[in-house]
Parts: sequence; structure tokens; C-alpha cells
Amino acid sequence: MACFCRLIRFFDKSSMFPCMKKYGRRLAGILCAAGCTIAMAAVSTVSAYVPYRSFHYISYQGEDRRVECPAPFLIDKVVELGFSSPGDLCVGEDGKLYLADTGNSRILVLSEDGALLEEINRYTADGKEQSFQKPEGVFVDKNGYLYIADTENNQVVQLDAHRQFVKRITVEASDMFGEGYVFYPRKIAADSAGRLFVVARGQVNGIMQFTSEGNFSSFVGSNRVVTTPLDIIWRQLMTKEQREKTVQFIPLEYSNLYMDDGDFIYAVTQATDETKKVKRLNPGGTDILPEADNMTQITEDSQITCICADEDGNFYYADQASGCVYAFQPDGSLLYAFGGKEDLQGNFKSPSAIRYYKGKLYLLDSLSNTLTVFSMTDYAQSIQQAGRYYRSGDYDQSLAMYENVLKYDSGFDLAYIYMGRIYYQKEDYQTAMAYFRKGNYRGDDVVIGYGKALEQYQGEWMRKNLHILLPCLAFLALSAVGLMAWLRKRTKRKAGK
Repeated sequence: MACFCRLIRFFDKSSMFPCMKKYGRRLAGILCAAGCTIAMAAVSTVSAYVPYRSFHYISYQGEDRRVECPAPFLIDKVVELGFSSPGDLCVGEDGKLYLADTGNSRILVLSEDGALLEEINRYTADGKEQSFQKPEGVFVDKNGYLYIADTENNQVVQLDAHRQFVKRITVEASDMFGEGYVFYPRKIAADSAGRLFVVARGQVNGIMQFTSEGNFSSFVGSNRVVTTPLDIIWRQLMTKEQREKTVQFIPLEYSNLYMDDGDFIYAVTQATDETKKVKRLNPGGTDILPEADNMTQITEDSQITCICADEDGNFYYADQASGCVYAFQPDGSLLYAFGGKEDLQGNFKSPSAIRYYKGKLYLLDSLSNTLTVFSMTDYAQSIQQAGRYYRSGDYDQSLAMYENVLKYDSGFDLAYIYMGRIYYQKEDYQTAMAYFRKGNYRGDDVVIGYGKALEQYQGEWMRKNLHILLPCLAFLALSAVGLMAWLRKRTKRKAGK
């Protein structure tokens, strides 16, 4: 509007072009209308691709504050193929997507861009045609073997690459599982040795592990019981009847799992009162995932429903409570997050599966019955590549990529921190201190940060200036000795008088 007024005044006062006085107002109106149209088109284009917020956290005065950042992923497309409460998603070695369409009791095979390639709703076993009953999980291994968590049929079915029946895995009631136990497999994964890992409904002992022959062998990664000393004392004071009416101290069950290329299992617990909701279990069942301070803060009120990881060990999970996807690097530090609770594309009502594959992120929503396909932006690719170079020891390339990240987002603390670490490795401690200061990162006795860089800088300064310091110190020492001797003589003279 201001531009429109300026144009009118210009044309009204114009003496160089008399005709402009007559047609100036009309021409100004046309130009301003065209400009507004272009601006509105640009705004609508941006909002069409990024209808959700992206953010990370920065450290400010001892607190982690949430700030907006460039979008790490853009929506490619939203796939709707008549899903009904879709429960799980897996990406095969060939890039095909395998989707458990739970409500329709079928498995769908899709292309990378979400086009339907195949529908699997039945198989032949023991000479009879069998059908699935509300399968909640699906997994395909490197050899093309397909595993289906046939939930309401109480079994896991294995098919070969040609969709021929191989075997079924079931669990019978026993002393180990208790009388009347019913097997409801929900999420599944198989390692490179053919061992099967199952998250089952109501199973609080941990993830169920089966041999390659389909026999149950053990539980993996049981969750700790969350209790306080006050809870224990209080239960001791209760009567038997009161204890039976209270909630028992039992471990929390897992809600989902994901297996990476190294046979490590990422497992999540959705319950809101579990202290460690995300774990990375090694083949022995031990949690080896570090948990950074901001990760503890973020997961405190989260309801994590699904998780996955990329080839660099960065992991992504979807939080039903906030409607956001969070991305973390291997040490548990937050990279970025996006989404929200608004009814917009890119936000999620009930995420049931998330998968990463070659720069794309796939997210399945069991309430909206959609599969959203995202593509990684240059901003997120720069972060990913910078971390990859750093972990491989290529510090110069990593430094260049982190500098590129800061062009997109000058408030990205992790970039400053890693640049500080790179200069620390280069033994440029003064520059390292400057970057650690920008990233508000002190570090500690083990982790490299401003404190360690300062120690090294002080030590280096001392070593470089030792040839000056030693003569100075010697001069000061001799001067002090001479002064003391003179003071003694003076004192004796005064005493003699």
C-alpha cells in the first residue's frame, strides 16, 4: 500500500512525462496489483510445501530454549490407498515399501514414491489357503524373506521372496509364559542370523527372541521397574487386600522396535512415566544409547510410538503427544524436529511407523490412514554430511559442511560445538574456545568443550613463553632475595642505634 501511494505521488508530480499525469494512477494500480499477486503466489508456494513448524533447542543462560529453524524435510506426497488403521512399514533392500494395512488384513507392497505394486492378503500352507487377521507388523530381511505379525491369528508367518509359505512361529502356554497366555505379536524384526525379535501385546518381560528355526529362546532388554523408596515402604505397610487393589510394580512393555544394519535394536516405550523411553540394544540386550540432557527433557512427556535410524546412526522417532518427528544424532543430541498438533499436512494424529531410506522419510498414520513421503532438504543433508565427515575423521570436509549449515541457521549450537572440537583436534585452542563460546558449551572432564580448550590454551601459552617467563621469574626471585636482605640490614641498623 505504501508503494502504491509513492507511485501515485511520483506520477502526479512528474514533469518529464506529462502523459503520466493522466494515466499514472491507473498504471500505479496495475503495477501494485501485479506485485501483490506475485508476493501472494510466493507465500502460498512456501506454505504448500512447509505447512508445519521446524525447530531445535539452543542453550541460553543455563536453559534449553526452543527456536525455529529451516525445514529439514519437505512433503513429496501424501499417499491414500484405502488404508484402514495401517500398523507398520518396512523398506526392503530393493527400496520397495512393505506396509501392514491392519484394518484391511493385508500386506501392501509399494514403490519408493508410494505407487501400489502388490497386495498380499492370503497364502497357502499345508494345502490350505490361509488369510491374515489384522496384522500389525511387517518385516523383510536382506534375502527377501517376508515376516508378518499376524496378530489376531496369534502367529508370525514367514514367506519367501516368491510369497511361498516357509513357516509360522507361535507360542504355547507354559510355565514360562503363564497359564492362559495368548500370543499377540505386534512388531517384528529379524537379524542377519535369522533370529526373530517380537514385541508382543501385554508382554512386560522384554522383547521376545526366537531362533532361526522359530523356537522361543529368551527375552531381550527388559525394562526396569520404576519405583521410589516411598512406594516400597508404603506397600510394606499395606494389608494384603490393599496391595491386591493397587497397581503392581511390573515392568513396562515395549511399543515398537527397529533393527539397523548392525543388528542393533532401537526400542521405544510409549508409557509416560518411563524414565528411559528410547533404547539401543546390542545383541546381548544391553542398552548402549547415550542420553543427552536435551533428550531427557524432550522425552519426559513424550508418547513415542515408532522409531527408525539412518545409515549414519542418526535416529528418528514420532511423538504422538506433540505430533512431531524428532531427529537425534548417535550421541543422543537433538538435531532438529518438525510437526505439531494442528490439522495440517506434516503433522500427525496417530503415527504408527516411521522409516528412513536414501534421503526420504516415510511416516504412516493409523488415524488419518495416510502415508506421508518426505524428502530431506539441503539444510538437513548438510547436517548429516557434516556429522558423517566428522565421525570418519575428515575434519576439513566436516568443517566446510558445518559452515554451510550455519549459512542456513546461524543459531545451530551443534555446528559451533563440532567446529570447536575440530579446531581442538587441530590444536588451535583459541579458535576452539571461540566456537565453544558461541555454542554455549562448557564440556566436562571427559567431553571436549570450552573448559578443556581453555586448559590446553593456557598450557600452550606457558610452553611458548617459557623462555621469557623463566628469566622473568628468576629476576623476580633474585629481586625478592635482595629486597629481603636489604630489609634485614636496615632493621639491624635501626636496632643498633
